[in-house]
Amino acid sequence: MRRDDTVVLDWPPFYVQLGQDAEYLVIEAVSNDGLPADRQLTTDQEAALLTLGWTPPEPPPGQPNWFSQVRWPTPTEVGAEFARRLTRTLADVFGVPEPAAMTYQAWAYRTGEELTWPLFAGMVRS
Repeated sequence: MRRDDTVVLDWPPFYVQLGQDAEYLVIEAVSNDGLPADRQLTTDQEAALLTLGWTPPEPPPGQPNWFSQVRWPTPTEVGAEFARRLTRTLADVFGVPEPAAMTYQAWAYRTGEELTWPLFAGMVRS
């Protein structure tokens, strides 16, 4: 990722997102604040997010989603842990059956330029 890149992986109504600025790489997973009443996370799902290492949402004006952040540039082992956390969240907590079931958005925040990465081959842009 480059500075100001943003990626959202979406399996409605669930999603995870990654964003990078000059100092931090931030990953987020949707919380009940962003979910419809009939699709709220269960206490077991929230416990699983805690076990995976996510920080819980904060009251306003704080972070509304589950999140983790690390200083940029990120050591390889931390990047690998973030990738594992995102993958386990999507599959084990949100129940995404396979990567091709998701859609994605990827763009440069400052310019709006759409990003295309080989990683997203086989996925539909939303």
